[in-house]
Amino acid sequence: MRNDAAALPYPSADIDFLSAHVALADGSPGKALAALDGALAKEPAFFAAAALAVRIATSEIDGRRHVPAACRDGYSRLFEYLARLLDVRPCPRLAVHVENYLLSHLADPSQSPAFVSAQVYLALLARRADAARARLDALKALPRFSCQAEVAAELEETLGVAAEASNLKTRVR
Repeated sequence: MRNDAAALPYPSADIDFLSAHVALADGSPGKALAALDGALAKEPAFFAAAALAVRIATSEIDGRRHVPAACRDGYSRLFEYLARLLDVRPCPRLAVHVENYLLSHLADPSQSPAFVSAQVYLALLARRADAARARLDALKALPRFSCQAEVAAELEETLGVAAEASNLKTRVR
């Protein structure tokens, strides 16, 4: 498909997206994320690619959250993908769709720090600052993991930036 990309009737980002699915089926989440990075570089608003990247990143974090460097790197990557979703178009329906998508791939979502962290962003995507704050509080209440303080601080900062942006929009109107 890559050799014939110019002749295909769909964007080349779709080839990267399909490659990500093949890599996942082969048990290579790192390769899948690399393919999704390629798709998102070509089409920054490729919602399905960003949602799949969030799902993979969430799963990857939960398996390595007790190794400090892997924990920080995993959350940084997850937050980059979640920020891409915010850039696509803040919308409550998109937030619900991604949350349900993630839920369908987790055994115990309430004990997944990565999922609870993602819910903070998804609440912002849904324009629900109160829900975002509640999810951040839930993250802080989970059993400790190696980079919990850094993750909570970054999410706290994200909530502050979102609140400031919301205040600016309100004042401009």
